Amino acid sequence: MFSDNFFKKVEKKTNVNKETILSLADKLQKGNMKDETTLKEVINDLAKRTGREVSNEKEEKIMKAIRFVQTTSLTPYKIAQDTKITEATIGNYKNGKTKPTLANAEILIRYFEGEKTPPIDTPSISFTKGVPYYNIDFICGFDLVLNDQTTKPEYLIDFRKYNDATCWCNVTGHSMEPEINHGDIIALKKIEDPSFLPLGEVYAIVTTNDMRTIKRLGKGDDKEHYNLIPTNKSPEYGVQEIPKKMIRTIFQVLGCMKRL
Repeated sequence: MFSDNFFKKVEKKTNVNKETILSLADKLQKGNMKDETTLKEVINDLAKRTGREVSNEKEEKIMKAIRFVQTTSLTPYKIAQDTKITEATIGNYKNGKTKPTLANAEILIRYFEGEKTPPIDTPSISFTKGVPYYNIDFICGFDLVLNDQTTKPEYLIDFRKYNDATCWCNVTGHSMEPEINHGDIIALKKIEDPSFLPLGEVYAIVTTNDMRTIKRLGKGDDKEHYNLIPTNKSPEYGVQEIPKKMIRTIFQVLGCMKRL
């Protein structure tokens, strides 16, 4: 049993007194949390007592998520695997022990209504959707792969925030560390019209003399040049100037990560 001192500390932080806490605990213990009416009463009662009203829209989302979980034939393990909500948490929703947060309710609703990819931004290997990954290093002539119809990607990478990329490939070298590390893979988006390139972004560049580099683009000394800026501050890596007319092909580097 908790001491009076414990309840005083809780009341000080939440403005909910001992009697209210015990009353809600009794309702949770005795009530049928699988019953929608009982659950709504608990949600509204708790909201009123804590001074945080739950809108009808939010309440309906929570109830909708609970209905999905409690009526589905899918196991808590399967739901957890797909949504990244823990299996124990899904089990508690299913058994009526706890209710989902609004964030988890929205994840579950999207999941059960057909969006099987959870709205959590995590990369995964796929063979049906996503951006092609080529197990080739950019510095070693990766761009030639895009023009070779016989070269097939190793797999697709489904990573929602980078799914507008042209492709993924490997990167070697240390000039962009720690921003891009040796051995990372990078998401590249080919820029078809390089007449305007936002400065300060990282680009993968192929020059007219077949040199390849990945650098941050900076303002040159005049309108005909760009500065190529490394992230690595080691003395062996310095800023280089490149004439704009020497850029044959250019990709924006959208992001990087370790190989899956």
